[in-house]
Amino acid sequence: ELLQGFLLHHNSGLHLLDSPEMVDAIHGAPPSAVEHTLAFLADTYQFVVVDCPPGLTDVTLESIAQSEQVAIVMTAELPSVRNSVRYIEHLSKLGYTSSSIHVVLNRYSKRGPLSDDNIEKALGREISLRVPNSYNEVIQAINTGAPISSGNKSDFGAAIQKWAHELASNGTGNDKIQAMAAAKPRGDMKALFGGMRALFGR
Repeated sequence: ELLQGFLLHHNSGLHLLDSPEMVDAIHGAPPSAVEHTLAFLADTYQFVVVDCPPGLTDVTLESIAQSEQVAIVMTAELPSVRNSVRYIEHLSKLGYTSSSIHVVLNRYSKRGPLSDDNIEKALGREISLRVPNSYNEVIQAINTGAPISSGNKSDFGAAIQKWAHELASNGTGNDKIQAMAAAKPRGDMKALFGGMRALFGR
C-alpha cells in the first residue's frame, strides 16, 4: 500500500513509479531495495518497465539480474556501437542467450552516419527495432506532458507501439520485468523492464 501511494496513474492504464525529487535519494537506494521493489511490482502488474541510467551500476546490475529479456538501446554513433558491443559481451557472460538480448536503434535515419549493415556486423546480431529520429516531436511531448500516440500518424508513436507489442509478446508465464539501459556515454534512454526483462541503450 505504501508503494502504491507513490505511483502516478495515467488514463491509459499505465502506472508510473517516478524517480525521487531529491538526487541523494536516487543514488542512495541500495540494490536490495530495488530487488524488493521489483519483486512487489512483478507480483502486482502483468508487465513492469524499468528505466535504468547509463552504465552498469550496482542498482542496474540488480535490475538486470531479475530480468528475463534485455534490450540495448543505441544510436548510430561509434561510441554507442562500442558500448553496445560491451553490453552484449557482458550480458552473455551473465548467461543471457542471444534470443533474450534485443538491439533497438534509437534516433534512426536512413541517412545516418553508420549504415545498418555496419552496425549489425559490429554487434554480431540484427537490429530488432528502429525508432525514427523525431527530436522536435519528442521534445514537445516532454515539455507538454502529452504522450505521443500512433493515432496522430506519428512514425515515432507507431514505432513505440510496435516495441510495446513486441515486449508484451515476449513475456511468458509469470515473467514480469524487462530492463533497458544506455549504450552511449551520455545517452537518452536508460532501462526498460517488462515481464521481467532488461533493456540497455541510448
